[in-house]
Amino acid sequence: MKAWRQVLLPSLVLLLLSGPSHSQDSSYRVQRVIDGDTLLLTNGERVRLIGVDTPEVHESKKLHRDAQRTQTDIETIKALGKEGFSIH
Repeated sequence: MKAWRQVLLPSLVLLLLSGPSHSQDSSYRVQRVIDGDTLLLTNGERVRLIGVDTPEVHESKKLHRDAQRTQTDIETIKALGKEGFSIH
C-alpha cells in the first residue's frame, strides 16, 4: 500500500503542475503535505488531489461522516490519515 504513494503522488503533482493553468517553465516543489490529498507548494498554492480520498486527520464534518459511514472510531480514522501521508 505504501509503494503506490511513492509512485502516484509525485506523478499526480507533475500532472497538476503541467496543466494549462501553469506555464511550461514554472515548477514548484511540495513544501508540506497538509494531509494525504492536499499539498502546499513552495509558491504558497494549495493543491488538492482530485480522485484521492484519504482519511481525515483533523476534526471536521467529513471525519464524523466517515466514522459513521464506516462504523470506525474517530481515533482509528485519524491514525490511518496520519499513516496516509507519512513517508517511511
